[in-house]
Amino acid sequence: MNVRYIDRLQFHETFLNINSIKDQTGLTICNSVTEFLKQNNLFSRIEAAERDGAPAMTGVENGFTAHFSKETGNKCTFVHCVAHRLNLAVMSVKSTPEVKGLCDLIYNLCQFLSDSPKRVQVLKDHQDKLNLKLIKPFYIRWMSSFDANERVILLFKEIVETLSDFKNFSVIAEGLLSKMCHFTTLLNLCGFTDILGVLKNLTLEFQKQRRVISSVNTDIKYTISCLNELISNGTFVGNLSYHLIHEYKSAGTYCGVKLHLKENEDLNNEINNFSDVMKTVLVQIIKNLESRFLSDHVLKIFDLFDFEKIISADIKEDYGCQNLREIANFINIVMKPEIKIDIEIALKQYNKLKPCLKIMFKNADLSNINSVIHSTYYGILLNMVK
Repeated sequence: MNVRYIDRLQFHETFLNINSIKDQTGLTICNSVTEFLKQNNLFSRIEAAERDGAPAMTGVENGFTAHFSKETGNKCTFVHCVAHRLNLAVMSVKSTPEVKGLCDLIYNLCQFLSDSPKRVQVLKDHQDKLNLKLIKPFYIRWMSSFDANERVILLFKEIVETLSDFKNFSVIAEGLLSKMCHFTTLLNLCGFTDILGVLKNLTLEFQKQRRVISSVNTDIKYTISCLNELISNGTFVGNLSYHLIHEYKSAGTYCGVKLHLKENEDLNNEINNFSDVMKTVLVQIIKNLESRFLSDHVLKIFDLFDFEKIISADIKEDYGCQNLREIANFINIVMKPEIKIDIEIALKQYNKLKPCLKIMFKNADLSNINSVIHSTYYGILLNMVK
């Protein structure tokens, strides 16, 4: 259990406790959380709660959300964890046969080469100076899938050499080796890793304890634009897949390993099929990102204040002031924990901008602000303006 709070305009996140519970029902979780918060005089100060999307947490009748809402008198806003939403948006594409096949291949590969000390040592011996291990993916968080895929590509030659050492003694090694040396399998692996690479920066932003809250919306939109750019690239989805195709066409190899196509398979057809599959995956991820983030009611708070317009507007009449840039900077300072704020300077700046802030809040549609989000950040600004 973590808590986020603001003290003297400084943002803080603190680990509170790990509670042991007898079962995983919503009521039990709620009772455990409520008891701890009341014992530490924190219960009455809770404004919002972030949780994952498990039925025990989100159930409308017996979930944690339902029970905790009753405890707080429906005054608490609940937010679905952005990291979990990202995971759900990305891993929904596992229904695509090619992606599911890749996930199963990586998992089985890691399982085979990691569960035997002998095979671990052989893989290590085939490496020159890297001394790396395979990363077993855990699909609760997609980031582990990206790391696992990237490591397999990095150690591709060494993995093939290790499997070759065991193929005469293990049917599993022989089957994995055949798949690893198949051009189409490796191409799909590179393509999906290219896509996951675009999402890496986004998930790293979500993992930061300290970040500019108002940038979530911008981060999602920028990521979607990058994914759309991959779609527009046509056959070559990204760097990894491009280099694989280029090397295969010129030498029939990848990292010095001979790759093969099945009989009656045509290279151009395989590349076109790969392109179609990756476009399907991209479209599905974009659709899920849009539905899980951009349409989320919590992010509507940013539309109330129209941050992008405040920061970039040239027409100052919209807010009736000459300090749009200063207002935007001041709001960001309030929400940027990494900036050490001198309270006296901040108050002087606030007093200077107070008339403009009042105009801005007056023009914003605040009629439903309490139903949109209970945010400490905006609570501070509202109280200051009052």
